[in-house]
Amino acid sequence: MPDDEVRSEYTAIRDVPVARARDSWRTLTTAVQGSMSCDFGDRAEFRGALTRTHSRRYQLLRWGSSPIRYRRTGRHIRADGIDSCLLVVPSRGRVALGGDRSPVVLDAGTAALVRMDQPFEVTHSRDCELVVLTMTGHEIARHTGRSADGTPPIDLSTGLGAVVRAVLQSTLAQERLPADHFDAALERLGELTGMVIAGQTGPGHGRLGEIELAVRRYVREHADDPDLNAASAAAALGWSTRQVQLALQRAGTTARELIREERLVRARALLVGPAHRTMSVTEIAHRSGFRSAGTFSTAFRDMFGVSPRSVRGGG
Repeated sequence: MPDDEVRSEYTAIRDVPVARARDSWRTLTTAVQGSMSCDFGDRAEFRGALTRTHSRRYQLLRWGSSPIRYRRTGRHIRADGIDSCLLVVPSRGRVALGGDRSPVVLDAGTAALVRMDQPFEVTHSRDCELVVLTMTGHEIARHTGRSADGTPPIDLSTGLGAVVRAVLQSTLAQERLPADHFDAALERLGELTGMVIAGQTGPGHGRLGEIELAVRRYVREHADDPDLNAASAAAALGWSTRQVQLALQRAGTTARELIREERLVRARALLVGPAHRTMSVTEIAHRSGFRSAGTFSTAFRDMFGVSPRSVRGGG
């Protein structure tokens, strides 16, 4: 798929024999989301409709169907190796999340994060309508300062949560968005979601949690400095390098990984931004904090699956 393209596909399954309908739905949902089992119960009929809107970087699913229990186990995880993170947002009806995570029940106006590299169950009620945003786990960690593990239901009814809901609804309402606009909207949505989660849960584990969040903010503000590292961040913030390393280790990352990811996100924004089309890839690499264009290109491909030049060529 070209880098500047957003595709949308709609599939409806109705008024067909129940066995055929179930097989078709199972094939469709596992193809777009990942390996899992589908328990349809003993109902005499099945109906469902799904719209998939996606770029190379993000995927939005919007669907409604007869009640189902989706179950992802260790066997499924080993089979496909998918490690993305899902933001599950019911717009109507009720959704129950379970499995290895703490049980959560969602209604319209709430949401939750589900990790694809951990076992889970998702059961939804009759006439439920759902929106699911697929993003990478490192995005959630970058925005929240923690992984998706154990995050509570996200309140989308008030405050910043209501802004998240509005951004999601507005993005869904746009039928034709360039890929860079689509990606920018969903990247912003991920960032806002992270802020809501951080606000609900607060920095965890006391002092180390405070250090971690402060380091993440400092890295976002100074990622373009090629000399930025754990020691320089620690010195600027008034902590020891060891404290910074421990705080980031608790969050499952390192200063090197955090800085690299922030630089790559910044570089991608420059690559697709119309205001920067005259800048070369090498200039963008240097402006984003990379000393070497070759190192930048390798890291960019590792993170996004495409080269910087292909993003620039498609943008």
